[in-house]
Formats: sequence, structure tokens, C-alpha cells
Amino acid sequence: MNFSFGILFYLMCFGQMMLVFTVYKVLTDNYTTNKTFKDGYEDRPVRREE
Repeated sequence: MNFSFGILFYLMCFGQMMLVFTVYKVLTDNYTTNKTFKDGYEDRPVRREE
């Protein structure tokens, strides 16, 4: 595609830094929930027999 090596190299480095940043933000997020795996998925909740 006739891009220079420098541009591709810096884009690749930027993408890897963004991946590390995204993983860090997800793992350090202060999100809590009271749902468990028994509740199923949001788009298809599981009916519980109580």
C-alpha cells in the first residue's frame, strides 16, 4: 500500500499501548453486580424454580 515503515511502526506501537490501557481500565473498574452465572445472560434470562 506504499506506506512508510515509520508510520506503520508507530501505529502498531500506539495500538499495543491502547490495548494495554484498555485492559487496565477494564480490570480496575469499580463495577459491582449482584448477579451470578445462574442468572444467565442479559438477553436471555433463566427462569428459576423457587
